[in-house]
Amino acid sequence: MCGDKDKFIKLDEAISGNFTFADHSKVAIKWKGMILIKLKDGSHRFIGDVYYIPTVKSNILSLGQLLEKGYKIKMKDHTLTLLDTKGYMIAKVVMTKNIMFLLNIETDMPKCLNTYVKDETWLLHMRLGHVNFDSLKMMAQKEMLKGLPSIIHSN
Repeated sequence: MCGDKDKFIKLDEAISGNFTFADHSKVAIKWKGMILIKLKDGSHRFIGDVYYIPTVKSNILSLGQLLEKGYKIKMKDHTLTLLDTKGYMIAKVVMTKNIMFLLNIETDMPKCLNTYVKDETWLLHMRLGHVNFDSLKMMAQKEMLKGLPSIIHSN
């Protein structure tokens, strides 16, 4: 669960309800969504089915729910290691003095990048799956693609 709406990349606003803690206190679930996390190696993974609960001040990760989703959790020598369903390490955390595992996960937001290519030959090369230029030239000469202009490309 997470109380920061800005951490979510996708929210299902049809989900609501209550979450009950072990001490029987309850908090209102506003929505459920997905968070994009950044791993130590720079790659990204999604954590889905995260409750958005505006009143919680700390993010809480349920080990039980992660196990149900196929994540692997290893605990040995006061260290918790969390692996995703493909076996990639998400985190390795040492237990604190108050017998907690404080996990500092960096979240991220997806970015959409675009580019502009002036040279039509390079644009065709990319659009056609990076086919080599000799093949593009041959396809144009044999009129294998309708509307394909003649290809002039220098090395």
